[in-house]
Formats: sequence, C-alpha cells, structure tokens
Amino acid sequence: MTAIARRPARTLGAILAATALALGGVLIAPLSAQAATLTVTSSADNGAGSLRAVVGTSTTGDVIVFDPSVTSIALATSVTMAKGVTIDGGGTVTITRANKFGFVQLLAVPDSPNQDYVIAGLAVEGIAGSNGQGIYATIDSFGVRNITLSNVIVSGETAGYGAGFGLFGASGDVLIEGSTFQGNTSTSTGVADGGGAVDLDQHGGSVTVRNSVFASNKSANTGGGLRLRNGGFVGSLTVEDSTFDSNESAGAGGGLFVESIGSADSVLISSSTFSGNSIGDGATGVSVSAPNIMGRVDIVNSTFDEPGLGSFPIAGYVNGGVLDIRNSTIAGNGAVTIEAVTGPDGAAVITSSILSGGAKPAVVVGGVGSVLVSYSILSSALDAAITDDGGNQFSVADPKLGALGNNGGPTFTRLPLAGSPAINRGLLVDNLPFDQRGAGFPRVIAGRIDVGAVETSYALAATGQTVNILIPIIGGVLLLGGVAAIVYTQRRKRRPL
Repeated sequence: MTAIARRPARTLGAILAATALALGGVLIAPLSAQAATLTVTSSADNGAGSLRAVVGTSTTGDVIVFDPSVTSIALATSVTMAKGVTIDGGGTVTITRANKFGFVQLLAVPDSPNQDYVIAGLAVEGIAGSNGQGIYATIDSFGVRNITLSNVIVSGETAGYGAGFGLFGASGDVLIEGSTFQGNTSTSTGVADGGGAVDLDQHGGSVTVRNSVFASNKSANTGGGLRLRNGGFVGSLTVEDSTFDSNESAGAGGGLFVESIGSADSVLISSSTFSGNSIGDGATGVSVSAPNIMGRVDIVNSTFDEPGLGSFPIAGYVNGGVLDIRNSTIAGNGAVTIEAVTGPDGAAVITSSILSGGAKPAVVVGGVGSVLVSYSILSSALDAAITDDGGNQFSVADPKLGALGNNGGPTFTRLPLAGSPAINRGLLVDNLPFDQRGAGFPRVIAGRIDVGAVETSYALAATGQTVNILIPIIGGVLLLGGVAAIVYTQRRKRRPL
C-alpha cells in the first residue's frame, strides 16, 4: 500500500502522537451530572479493570480512559456499548480483534434516549483471518443518537460491507474527523452492500468527514473508500479537507459512491483531493459517483487526479436536482460525465474549473439537457450538450499544471505552472476566502481568481518580480516590501439554477 505517501506522511505513530497532544489523554465533552471518568487498568480481554468490564459498568455520559500501562488490547469478541459513552484512548491505545463483529458494536438500546457515542484516540486493527467491521452501529429505535469518530485509525479489517465502520438504519449525525481508514476490504457483491472502508446504509441525518484519509481500501461492489446509501432517508454528506487515495471498487465509485440523493438531500465535497482511485469494470466506475441526484451535489475547491480510471472522475445522474462544480481541478481519462439533466429543476453547472479529459471529452452529457459552463478550461471542443456562458477556454490540450504534490494545506494539489491559461482567468462565485489549501492561501491574487482549485504566484507587470501567495493579506492590502497593492474581488452575478 503506497497511498499515504501521496499526501504529507501520516504514519500510525505520528497520528497517535498528534492525537495524544490534541486530546491530552481525555476528550472533553459536556457530561451529565451523573457522569464519571472510568479507567481501564488491564490489557486482558475480560476481568477486573478490562475494557469489557469497564464498559459493562458504565453509565450514560461516562468517559472511559486508559491507564498509561495499557497500550494494546486483544479482544476475542466484540465489546457492546449499551449506553452513550465516550471511549478515549488518548492516542496511545491499539485494539485488535478476531471476532465477527469487530471491536465495538453500537447496537443495544441505551438506558435513555438521545445519547451520543464518541470513540477517540484509538487504533483499531484487524488481524489475519478476522471477518467483521472494526466499528459497527445498527438500528436505533429510541431517539436520535450521534456518533463521533475522532482521531481514530482503522486498518486491515475485512467484512462483507463497511469493513472499517459499518452503519445500518441508525439515526442521528455522524462525524468522522482527523481519522484514517487504510487497507480495509469489503467482500460482498450484493446490491445492498459496499463501502470498502465506511458504509452508511439507510442512514438518516448528517454525515461529516473532515480532515481524514481513506487510502488503499477495496470494495467488491461500490464505494472503495466510502458509500452512503440513504434508501429513502433524508440526510446530507459533507466531505472537507480530506483525501481519498488509491481506493478501489469493482463497480462505481472507486473513491466515493453516493446513492439516491433525494430532493431534501445534499452532498458537499470541499477542499478535498481524490487521487489514484480505480474501478474494476472500466465502464461504470468513477472516483465520485452519485447515480440519482434529486437534491444538490456541490463540488468546490477540490482536486481530482485520476489518470488511471477507465471512466470519468466524476459522474452524476441529474434527475431534477443540481450538480454544481466550481473552482475545482479535474484531470483524468475523461473528466465529468452527466447521464441526464431532466425535470423542470434539473441543472448541471460548471464554473471556474479545469476539466482535462485526456483522450476523452472533458464533459459527456447523456439523455436530455445541457450543462452550463463558464470561465472554465476544457480539454475538448464546445459541443451541442454544453451551453457556453462565457469566459471559457475550449480545446486546451495542456492546462500546464504541476504534478500532484504537497503545496501546503492538508491535501495534495496541482498548481498552475508559469504560462498556464488558468492564471487570472477564473470567476469567483462564492466569495471563497481561501483556495483548496485553506487559511494562509488567499483565493484571489492581483484582483482576479485563477481557474481551478488553487491559486499560484504571478509576475508584476512593472518589475517582473514574483509574488508568492504565502505573503499575508492584511485589511485588503497586499504588502510587498513597502509597496502596497490593493486586492479586490471581481464578482459576477450567477445565473439562477
């Protein structure tokens, strides 16, 4: 597995050390008056002081921590969390297990409704021959319960679906932050199964993935990294500051697969990178796939570098909903495929983005409708399926982008090189303060935004001096060795969707 090397190194030791510093050994959370801090003092599978025993005696709202002597626990069977508690490993504890259902099951009825589960600062590792989700949650019949996985590492797990984290029919919100899922495998080919690392099936509520890594996970069906299947439930998915790298699926969605975006549902991918993901059949699989859009799918400030895909990095079936791609860089064997734009409210919009499709068209539209494109760079020519809304550059075979690499920020990006047609040719539509890399990387330089996910340096007309975007902007004035240049934002009213 080489995926982690594609972004700044995040080894197991480094992440656990960072977690320990960030959490200080205890995750601070609002607790009820009856809450207590309980300590695991034994590395044994069961018995006094063991994790199993401490969880069994816990009360809703308790925080479970670990004595410094406990750094590794091998479980013969899963630990069932029957109450809403926090398990905080402080960044120093590794759990291994050999049973069917993994480390922890969040499936029993809690002693009171509306209680949250938090798992933090732990590494969960599968072992040879094991089969089952590292973390599993199922139907919640007694109130909304939220689930947080914070600074968790799940690796080497194998299961029919959702090998790293599987959820079925639960309500409440899910937050995955600062976590890594690597080398997990889902083996089922059933139509209702998928998600090599994470599978959220028939989930109602919001799902947020923040500052996390999905690397080298595999699915025998769909969603090599993550699959969300709402199944009629209303929900949303937000992916931000995250990396999906070298994941693989036999069907659609080498990196991410989202099924059934209902009229009240939404998907937002922001400031994230998808790279090296692959699919097995070479025809229907893509890096990100949303097959039935009736709500909104927004892709903003993100990079897709997928030269090995057999199909397009992004695919969507717009069935009366909206697919909106803006300020993003998409390069692959094809760039965007849109199966249909139907219904009175159906719309597909691409703004200020680079779409480089190699030998294939940059945009392929099937069915009824067209795609509104503005201030973008396409590797292919304008055709009847594309509505040119101005400012576009068509048939650009080489947008002159640097290789995917560490250009600052939490994710890898591709910077425009000197002479790139992307420089100062874009359109700012969201008043984005920063580019994909986040704070310290202004979205607008020299009064005009670049096309794509990131800004680059530029040459002053009078002196030829190169100004790097790392120079801070204070009060709207860019300070250059005593010379002040006013920084302003050029805006253009967007066409209503």
